[in-house]
Amino acid sequence: MSGWQRLGIVLSVLWALAGPLWLLIDTNTRADQEFQRCLRLATSISDDYEDAAKREQAYNRMSDRCQHTFLVSTTSLPQMFADEDTKKFLALMIGGPIAALWLLGWIVIGTCRWISRGFRRA
Repeated sequence: MSGWQRLGIVLSVLWALAGPLWLLIDTNTRADQEFQRCLRLATSISDDYEDAAKREQAYNRMSDRCQHTFLVSTTSLPQMFADEDTKKFLALMIGGPIAALWLLGWIVIGTCRWISRGFRRA
């Protein structure tokens, strides 16, 4: 096995491991940002009430909705692999670039070798 093939294998394995982790981190980061926006909105809505009891009730109601939305939109690795749609997306996200880059590498290296063989005959 050549050094280029070994490099390709190492990069493919790294991509296969890093892809799901990147998706997990990105999904949870976006969910947290949305949760923080929701809490700011809940605070601004509750500030509109003059009565302290109504203000607290409005804030609690909105923050409960925020927490529910946050819990629904966050994910973990077991949840990612349990969901069929996410599995399909992961397969495409991981397998697609790996297959495309291996094919591209094979085409480029094969073409370079084919061209160099033509110069050797001359």
